Parts: sequence; C-alpha cells; structure tokens
Amino acid sequence: MEAQQPTARIVGAGIAGIASAIRWARKGYAVHVHEANRYPGGKLSQFQLGDYRFDAGPSLFTLPFLVDELFTLCGEDPRDHFNYLKKTEECRYFWDDGTRLTAHSDPAEFASEAERVLGEPQPMCAPTSTWPAASTRPPKDCFWSAPCTKPRPTCGAMRCRPWRHCPV
Repeated sequence: MEAQQPTARIVGAGIAGIASAIRWARKGYAVHVHEANRYPGGKLSQFQLGDYRFDAGPSLFTLPFLVDELFTLCGEDPRDHFNYLKKTEECRYFWDDGTRLTAHSDPAEFASEAERVLGEPQPMCAPTSTWPAASTRPPKDCFWSAPCTKPRPTCGAMRCRPWRHCPV
C-alpha cells in the first residue's frame, strides 16, 4: 500500500497564507488554500473608483528578506521578478498625546530616534537586518515584540488596543 501524501489546509490567502502554502508545498504536502474573498492577497489588494485605482493594502513593506527567502526556496531569483527601493524614512508614527516617531531605515538612526522619543534603550531597538534570517520574530525584549494590551514601561507613549482573537 502506497503512503498517502500529507495534506495541509490553509485558511486565508493573504500574504501569510500564501507564504505558508508555499512552504508546506515545498515540504511535499498537498496544499488546499481556503479564502473567503473572490481574490487572493488579503490586505494586498486594490479597488477601482471611476478612473482611479487605490491600493487598499499595507503602505509599509517590512522584512523583505522573508519574501526573498520564499523565491529562493522555490529556486527562483527574486531580482528576476522585482527589485526593492530602500527609503531613508520607512514611516512615521503619531500618537494622540502628540508623540511623533520617525522610523528611519538606517538601524542606528532608528534606535537613536526610539531612544530619544520613547525612552527605549537603543539595544532594545535591534534592527530587523540583524535578526536571524530564519526568524520571523523580533528579539524577545524588543519594544514591538509582544501584543500590547496596555502601555508597557518601556513604551509608555504607545497606545495599543488589545488583540482580538478568533474563537477556535
């Protein structure tokens, strides 16, 4: 009797679902992706209003090395498909209390800004480029590493809403 191919079922065809499907397929699984929308991509979508096209998805592309890793995993050179343009400022954060934080793409500048604005010690602001390539998680003590249910002592300026969990 032949061994049956293992099956993986992925709920959601957003970027995480697509990435998971690629990884499971590369491990030899028969992959089934289930999506509620009529299109894949989740937040990576667009809509048309008259003659105008609007991006409905994220405006910040973090951890591009993980996208590159998926292409490499499939034997493709990501540069054959697209290139990234690195900006000096990735984004700006604004809080209700007037706090403003500029997220610089230069790791040292970002760490210095986070320390100046949030009082976050520079070692806690490890840049993503120093995280292990196989890791998708920031360092344990990093100020953005845990879901915020209330302001933490090291990020008192941050105002976070509690995470809502889907019932299992």
